Amino acid sequence: MGKDQLSERIEGYPESFRSARGPAFRSLAQIYREQVARYHSNERQPIDKMMTNFMHVGLIRALFPKATVIHIYRNPYAVCLSCFVQNFAREPAWTKTRDQIGRYYRAYVDMMRHWLSLDGLEMHHLSYEDLVTQPEVEMRKICHRLNLDFAPECLHPERAGGIIKTASNTQARKPISTTSIDSWKAYAPYLEELEPHIGNVDWSEMIATGEKP
Repeated sequence: MGKDQLSERIEGYPESFRSARGPAFRSLAQIYREQVARYHSNERQPIDKMMTNFMHVGLIRALFPKATVIHIYRNPYAVCLSCFVQNFAREPAWTKTRDQIGRYYRAYVDMMRHWLSLDGLEMHHLSYEDLVTQPEVEMRKICHRLNLDFAPECLHPERAGGIIKTASNTQARKPISTTSIDSWKAYAPYLEELEPHIGNVDWSEMIATGEKP
């Protein structure tokens, strides 16, 4: 059960979110934990990387105040191309055309601008390009944010076990590589339809300034 399904249990969400109280949040948090427990033992901390999480950062914070939200951003064209060619088990409607993907990406940008504009809503922002070009530097930052000791195993996802229940399960089991950074450029002539929606997205500037919508 993801946050989309959890949010459906809050009548009138997201408008009613402001009036929701502690008992409702605790109940939803327990439901989520029970669902996650099906795939993870008590000794391991789950990582939820569903691509709709950006819509529910406020809900995540309400259900799990101590959770660390990590926002990984990437070249917009690379992201949109990845969504277009990915063979999703349950293909989202917005991945059918490049125009739909561009519109969805714009909605994501606008939503993140909203979260960035809120005081006290902390996230750890991470550039995908920085992660794959200097993985140890970035992984040490993440471990520090999570109050964990850095371990060399962090640099070798291909050696990790565990269950992966997302569309990127194959990529997540491969060594860290920079080969995908510019792979989208080979398809640039076919991505022009994205331009009106993507524009000049500068994540570094937005994050640094806490840009408002």
